[in-house]
Amino acid sequence: MENSILIRNLTVEELREIIRITVKEEIQEASTFKKKETIYLTRKEAAAFLKISLPTLWAYTRTGRINGFKMGSRVLYKLEDLENNLNEIVASRYAHSRWR
Repeated sequence: MENSILIRNLTVEELREIIRITVKEEIQEASTFKKKETIYLTRKEAAAFLKISLPTLWAYTRTGRINGFKMGSRVLYKLEDLENNLNEIVASRYAHSRWR
């Protein structure tokens, strides 16, 4: 019976007040969670993060292995996307050396 609610002798106004307080508390709790901020890296920063050269980064961007975002005359990379692609890129860098 812990999860059940028994309402007795409540006026409509008292019920409204209880609901209002509960909703306000839930909204305050939800607002404490911060949205994950998108971090963009420049070409140099992205290449350093992935430990690859700038021409390799450009080739990966051109072939679609990594998504770049053009903002004005600059190409930027989302850190989250680079983290997601990191394992794939590292694995492909060393895949050819296993067969030699």
